[in-house]
Amino acid sequence: MQSSIEYASGKRENSGVYIGKGALFSIIDKPDSKSIERNIEAINYFASQVNVPVSLMIVPSASEIQPEKLPDFAVTWSLRDTIADIYSQCDGVECVSVYETLKEHSDDYIYYRTDHHWTTYGAYLAYAEYCRARVLLPHDYVAETVSNSFNGTLYSKSGVRFIKSDTIEAY
Repeated sequence: MQSSIEYASGKRENSGVYIGKGALFSIIDKPDSKSIERNIEAINYFASQVNVPVSLMIVPSASEIQPEKLPDFAVTWSLRDTIADIYSQCDGVECVSVYETLKEHSDDYIYYRTDHHWTTYGAYLAYAEYCRARVLLPHDYVAETVSNSFNGTLYSKSGVRFIKSDTIEAY
């Protein structure tokens, strides 16, 4: 109830969660360059040590793909640029970009409204993109609804109760 009153008074952030247009969004801090550098080094080292192909797919956040749903004051940074920078520094790693695919489907139900994860449909789109990059034929799956009442971690964390519950599908 408190979050509903605060929302009515204009507040669009609660407990590290943006209250967007029909969805909740994690407030994501930009990672420091040292952490990114260490991760790239670890990925490159791993790729140099194994005798199998190594692929990397960095998934953009909902706030990156669906910025129109964010509240007007939301502070964001370009994950797209960060991903491109990381990919450019990977050696011996097949980097698979899903940015454009997800952007093309940004009006579809690819991210949960009450959680920070993508939906199974969003994951399927990424899987299909990975298959295209590896010159594989993606399987056609039939989605089956397993829940119409999922409320994720952003729902719990924010205290916001007026965002529509999510649907979970299994493929």
